[in-house]
Amino acid sequence: MSWLFIEGYGVIAIERIVAVGPAEAAPIRRLLDVTPASHIIVLTAGHRRQSVVVLDSGHIVLTALPVTRLQQLLRTTTWPEAKRDGQEVIILSHHSVIEKEVKP
Repeated sequence: MSWLFIEGYGVIAIERIVAVGPAEAAPIRRLLDVTPASHIIVLTAGHRRQSVVVLDSGHIVLTALPVTRLQQLLRTTTWPEAKRDGQEVIILSHHSVIEKEVKP
């Protein structure tokens, strides 16, 4: 499973991401209005929410990262790769790392 580290605030399983959108867009606000509070995960560490990640489980993740930054983090093919503890690690920035399991 691949993990998206949200700059020290938490992690999201990449395979579970269905959509990413700006938090202030009208469709996203309507989606948040009808989503039960138990399905909303806040990974903002107190900062203003800028983007929303929709998961295949119906959960909504609020992040303090702009949508463009999340897009950069999800484009892993252009970043250098390294190995660590039997996992393939793609270093994205000094703040964020995506880890993938290495198949033996």
